[in-house]
Amino acid sequence: MIFGDILQSIFGPRGVAGEVVDVLKSTGVIKDPEMELKIKQALQDYELKKSQQEVDLEKIASDDRRSARDMNITSLQQDDKFVKRFIYVYASVTTFVTFAYIFFITFWTIPETNVRFADTVLGFMLGTLLATIITFFFGSSSGSLAKSQTIEKLMRGK
Repeated sequence: MIFGDILQSIFGPRGVAGEVVDVLKSTGVIKDPEMELKIKQALQDYELKKSQQEVDLEKIASDDRRSARDMNITSLQQDDKFVKRFIYVYASVTTFVTFAYIFFITFWTIPETNVRFADTVLGFMLGTLLATIITFFFGSSSGSLAKSQTIEKLMRGK
């Protein structure tokens, strides 16, 4: 969906197919109107398949997130307090360790030989650990929400 929107904003409503055919015509590669029509149709079919694949991949990702959240709901319904609270304890400990690491890496001197390692660990903690925790508990951006809603509409329309 996003790929198709980008292409349409670049090439207009005729899409990539129209632009490619125009270039091929202007260079003299396409001389037959029937060949022009076949090439245009093939390119449009490709664009449609690509858009459908993007929808299918997003549906798979959406189903994966839904199953993870369903698993969390199931674990909250159990009587075992450890199982019930595991995700919250794990997220809290991970967040605390990340903040402690940020504090220490900021205010303590790091040996010159370890700077790249410290930067890599910091990047992982910020880019993966905290981002995943925030996304899990609070969801992702509103753009992603709009994309998910569009995909659900398209899937219901099938």
